[in-house]
Amino acid sequence: MVRIIGRKSASEVRAATVKRYPYLAFDMARKVGTRRKRRVMGKFVSVKNGGMMPWESSLELDMFRLLEVDNNVIAYRPQPERLIYDNGERVRLHYPDIEVTFLAGKTQIVEVKEADDANDPVNQKEFAIRSFLYAKEGLEYVVRDRDWVHQGVALANARQILLFNDMRPAPLLRKKVLELFDVEPPKTLADLHEALKMPLADRGLLLNMAMRNIFTIDTHSAPLSDRSAVSPRKERAKP
Repeated sequence: MVRIIGRKSASEVRAATVKRYPYLAFDMARKVGTRRKRRVMGKFVSVKNGGMMPWESSLELDMFRLLEVDNNVIAYRPQPERLIYDNGERVRLHYPDIEVTFLAGKTQIVEVKEADDANDPVNQKEFAIRSFLYAKEGLEYVVRDRDWVHQGVALANARQILLFNDMRPAPLLRKKVLELFDVEPPKTLADLHEALKMPLADRGLLLNMAMRNIFTIDTHSAPLSDRSAVSPRKERAKP
């Protein structure tokens, strides 16, 4: 019978075995880089999560970039838990790639896979089983391949925004931007520049504020430009 045998959070899995690394934003259920050798690995600086986010493939790094600038996302974390389940034939042990928490209150378990892995019939059978099992737990389970991650202009725009992720907008400027959207919301990035009377050299500071959800900028429709649409910040869903 298909069923979950056990789920342990990253903190539960790691507490008894590995001391938490203080520079990481979250505990992880599995140490990154232990499954395969000779693969690209690194750490991504996340403002949204307040720390370093380990990644173990360039595709996973690109997914982090998309999540970092998506104002619908509150937080995301790699290797969030250890899942033990019965797939009807044998017991399987699995570590999901990413857990994403959305402003709307939804939590999503995300697998980031290259096309060969995503389209493998054996893997697809396991994906379907995990989707069924997580749905029973009230969680959405999705698989994102390279085509999904790299579709459109979103990733290129995310890369541009993240060039300025080390900036720190002054509290007074943050307040002024929020007030602008409350009174007479600008419609484009150029409108916002004009309303703030900011020089073009400070464009990066505005992009940083968009990343911090002080306001929202459209990163999906077209490459970032003066004509990019802007809108008020995303708000948490009310309970």
